[in-house]
Amino acid sequence: MSDAGLMPFSVTAPASSANLATGFDTLALALDLRLRLRVTGAREGAAGRGDNGLLRLAEGAAAAVYRRVGREPDVAVRFALDSPIPAGRGLGSSAAAQAAGIVAANLLVGGPLSDGDLLDLLAELEGHGDNAAAALFGGLTWSWREGEHTRALTFQPPPLEVALAVPRHGIATSRSRTRLPHSVALEDAVHNLQRAGLWLAAAAAGDWNLLWAAADDRLHQPARSRQMTYLQPTIAAARTAGALFAALSGSGTSVMALTRPGESRAVAEAMVAAMAALGVAATPRRVRPSPHGTRVWRAPAEAAARTAPA
Repeated sequence: MSDAGLMPFSVTAPASSANLATGFDTLALALDLRLRLRVTGAREGAAGRGDNGLLRLAEGAAAAVYRRVGREPDVAVRFALDSPIPAGRGLGSSAAAQAAGIVAANLLVGGPLSDGDLLDLLAELEGHGDNAAAALFGGLTWSWREGEHTRALTFQPPPLEVALAVPRHGIATSRSRTRLPHSVALEDAVHNLQRAGLWLAAAAAGDWNLLWAAADDRLHQPARSRQMTYLQPTIAAARTAGALFAALSGSGTSVMALTRPGESRAVAEAMVAAMAALGVAATPRRVRPSPHGTRVWRAPAEAAARTAPA
């Protein structure tokens, strides 16, 4: 099919919550809050809504694909982006935008890049593989570096609800990472390895009662809580309200919790109240984990989806 014959189409990509406390730069969970990138001929496009910075990220990611394969689309194209994912809140907005961009671009040039190639490129653009894997593949993902490549395992997401407390103000990931220590005590590294492994055990066994032990992080949250002083009180409020797990979402500023079905509203409101008591304005949100990664939707009907990557 020619490039012109592909269009118009849309690509959607999920938000994600990375780190999940003890899985720093490794664990992430896709969320059913989805960004949409519309791809049309250059003369047919309409402006999208949302963060223009995310549109630029999607366009830059597409350009990275063209450089990687040494080819551009045969016809001029236009991207428009609609995103409900708040930027700078630790919810994977940049990974979603760039995932949509690289999947769209790969399709436009005939699909020469494999799933593994797409993950390598997105992890390179993002600087780490956690949000990249979740955005591309959906579900609960465990990613790691192997030589020059990023690898990932994907698990079905937990059958739980996600409660979010999303502060009014965000923070750039690059700024948040400057707060992290350059070295950690051996006992703290071992502690985190043990507890991150409990995430995999919980996912394999479906035993979500393990998650509070898996939430006991010593690697990055203590350092970040010196800047986001509401973090530990908010996690404590989530636990008191009945959450099964709570942690800083990504590099912040949002705090996410996992709850049993039907309990996410109370937990989200408890977290927002804990923030408000410390002078931090935030909005409660409730979403679900998403089993779906980046997907291509064909126009005009846009009724049937083709998953990309496969």
